Amino acid sequence: MWLSEFHSHWVKILIVVYCGCILYNHFPLSGQVTIIDIGQRDSIFLTTPIFRKTCLIDTGGKLAFGHHKNTNNRVEQITIPYLKYQGITHLDYVFLSHQDADHIGDLHVLLQKFPVRRVCFADGMQNNQAVARQLRPFQQQVQFIKMHLSDTVAVAPELHLKVVWPNHLSKGINEDSLSLIAAIQNKRWLFTGDLNRANELKLFKSNYHIDYLKAGHHGSKTASDPQFLKKINPQLVLISAGRHNRYGHPHP
Repeated sequence: MWLSEFHSHWVKILIVVYCGCILYNHFPLSGQVTIIDIGQRDSIFLTTPIFRKTCLIDTGGKLAFGHHKNTNNRVEQITIPYLKYQGITHLDYVFLSHQDADHIGDLHVLLQKFPVRRVCFADGMQNNQAVARQLRPFQQQVQFIKMHLSDTVAVAPELHLKVVWPNHLSKGINEDSLSLIAAIQNKRWLFTGDLNRANELKLFKSNYHIDYLKAGHHGSKTASDPQFLKKINPQLVLISAGRHNRYGHPHP
């Protein structure tokens, strides 16, 4: 009798612990910012605590050279399995910084293989042929949102993203990279795609403190101007670059 009650007691405890683990995985108490490890490509995942509103800044991708089809698909190999492991069933927002394949080359794969509710990009980028080619097949199933300077997306009460560049119609090139300030739990993050030095200096008229900077253009010498870094004075700078990449990123 005593052993039966003892066994029943521990079974109940194990059930409670198991349910707690499941709830924590699906309703975590903290949000997160994750630079997904996909090599010499860019993709950043943001999620809020508890109800887990989600967004992805760029999808990554890789250029196909000549007639060789690129089969090295990191969205299907890494990004989607990672999202599913985190208990994510859909993406509320996907933001596209600019046209380059290492930033949005796998967009079409993501839209085919994983539920996405909205895709946001700088107005004018939809006229870029490379971008339009990826968007066109999905215009009936995904909401496309054209972003303008100072537009703000309230992903959740604790996560807002504000457009700080471009200040003109985008052509989808590096210099027009959609640049976003993310306000996350009283901290400011800045994401600038492949924005060049000259336009970095135009982002803020005066000093504007940023807590965390995702360095532009994989840490290339074409971005992260010293004057710009002094102006925003980040606590931490994060660089996304492939190990032993042929471009020599990040620049010393």
